[in-house]
Amino acid sequence: MIALALATPLVMLLACLWDRAQRVMPRLLALAPLPALAAALLSAPPLVIDQPLVHIVLEFDRTGAMLTGAAALLWCAGGAAATVRLRGDLHPVRFTMFWLLTQAGSLAVFMAADLAGFFVAYTVVSLAAYGLVLHDQTPRATRAAGIYAVFAVLGEGLVLLGFVMLAAAAPGQRLLIRDALAALPPTGYGAATLAALIGGFGLKMGLVPGHVWMPPTYRAAPAPAAAVLSGAAVKAGVIGLIRFLPLDAPWPQAGTILAALGFASAFFGVAMGITRSHPKTVLAFSSISQMGVIAALAGTALMAGHGAGQDGFTIGFYAMHHLLAKGALFLAVAVALTQRDGRMVPLLLPACLVALGMGGLPLTGGAVAKLATKDLFGTGLPATLSALSAAGTTLLMLHFLRRLAHLLPRGDSRIAPLATRLAWWTIAAAALVLPWMLYPGAFAGLLTAEAIWSSLWPVLLGGVLAALLFRLAPLRDLPEDTELILAEATIGRPGVWNWLDRLDHVLRRWSAAGLALVVVALALAALLMA
Repeated sequence: MIALALATPLVMLLACLWDRAQRVMPRLLALAPLPALAAALLSAPPLVIDQPLVHIVLEFDRTGAMLTGAAALLWCAGGAAATVRLRGDLHPVRFTMFWLLTQAGSLAVFMAADLAGFFVAYTVVSLAAYGLVLHDQTPRATRAAGIYAVFAVLGEGLVLLGFVMLAAAAPGQRLLIRDALAALPPTGYGAATLAALIGGFGLKMGLVPGHVWMPPTYRAAPAPAAAVLSGAAVKAGVIGLIRFLPLDAPWPQAGTILAALGFASAFFGVAMGITRSHPKTVLAFSSISQMGVIAALAGTALMAGHGAGQDGFTIGFYAMHHLLAKGALFLAVAVALTQRDGRMVPLLLPACLVALGMGGLPLTGGAVAKLATKDLFGTGLPATLSALSAAGTTLLMLHFLRRLAHLLPRGDSRIAPLATRLAWWTIAAAALVLPWMLYPGAFAGLLTAEAIWSSLWPVLLGGVLAALLFRLAPLRDLPEDTELILAEATIGRPGVWNWLDRLDHVLRRWSAAGLALVVVALALAALLMA
């Protein structure tokens, strides 16, 4: 079942080389993740590829199955919305191929149990997303894709460095993740390894100061692509932290640094997000903020060292809700961009519940996700900062809802396509309901007066802040290209941009890009079917 889950998008990718299939494959994007969804729901048995030169293990644990299922559901809904978006598009086949390759890597990264398999999946999901960002080929998309490529390659380099150091310390030749972590020394060499891994995965998650690629990337990508990139693809960094942080033993210094970096990103994302006007840019800064909360969770778990099983699941549970909620809100933007109807309630009412749920609105899926982190954050400073970040998230989400309402035009009477609306409603419902279904604790604890109040007061505080800010101190919007300018200044223009121009020139030559994708897909398909 795992082989089928990963082979399906790769076989569809290869089918795009035939003229007859090229017209069909863009219509089937919603079907490609269904085998992965079934495999996650049924907890499929492991797949072991044991060859003389290659040993890859793909398996589900509780966290991996949960994230795979949620990601597959989002890829299904995003595929339905993307099919509508590709009608009349000039390059539907190219988009379809990059979409399928990114999807294969996004799903495989949650299943990989060894260093080699994880790195292959991580590389595929990171680099293939370049084509989705570049797809529209506007000046904004070209610049954003270039910035994304630089930070993706930098993150790949740091992760590879960490993996090489892990492999050098691991016993034997099979390089299973659990064996490599067990052999990691607590100081010196181990600390350097951990620093490289946190740096690489932190860049993928968009933690400050490596966040500058995220707002222009999500702004430039088509809305269905932004939904899966912000919801599913960015979780490659999250699963990296879950898999490769040594949570079975306390690492106080590393955990403190990671938690501080996470909370700094959480508040920075809110502060910058309220200065932007486009809903997709606001959601991008919200992702920076929420990835910061997840990094803070991982940092506190690393400080405590209670155990990888329960703490890893708690981090994954919170990430699962963000995956669904952020994917749903980007799909709401996709609906708004094609909506030509004055009746906004069917869109804005679910959007309000999902958006405020990210701040912890009681009885929503977000409230369940927030309460699940209560034990990990404890009762000290991390708990206070977590509650304040929830208030900040509420403020930012209210700002997003205002911008989403402004995006809806008045006067026309055309309704968004049914497939796009169904995709939005499906993921919105999943974000509200699935956390209740998967919550590991007792439901009675979620419905006590104390639990409801602990979820409610940050939302009320965020609402008060929003009312004061919007009424008394309206903020001027910063230019949408601020991050692009900052990123270009950060990475240095002359040498890097000459290299990017050459890379972009090669990738624009469809024969070369197509051949490269076919080689990668054939190699992965051969390993899966061996």
